[in-house]
Amino acid sequence: MKRKLKPEESRSGYINDFSFNPDWEKHKAICGYEHCIELMPLEHKNTSCPIFGHNCPGGVAMVKECKSQIEDIPEERIYQGDINAT
Repeated sequence: MKRKLKPEESRSGYINDFSFNPDWEKHKAICGYEHCIELMPLEHKNTSCPIFGHNCPGGVAMVKECKSQIEDIPEERIYQGDINAT
C-alpha cells in the first residue's frame, strides 16, 4: 500500500511503503512498520501502535501482538535520550 507524500512528509526520513518489513530485526528496528509509522494518522484508537501512538498499517491484529510482546523489546532499541536536547 502506497500513498503520495506531502512535501513536508518526504523530508521526515520515513518512507511511504506501508508494507511489512520482514528484515526489521536485522535493521534493529522495533517493528516491521517502523519505517513508515510516523506517516500514519495519530488517532488513538484500537489500531494505534503502543510504542509510537500512530495507527499501525498492520491493523488491530498487529497492535494486539505488539502489546503482548512490548516487554520483550530490547532497551537499546528504544530511544532513551532527552528529546529536548539540541
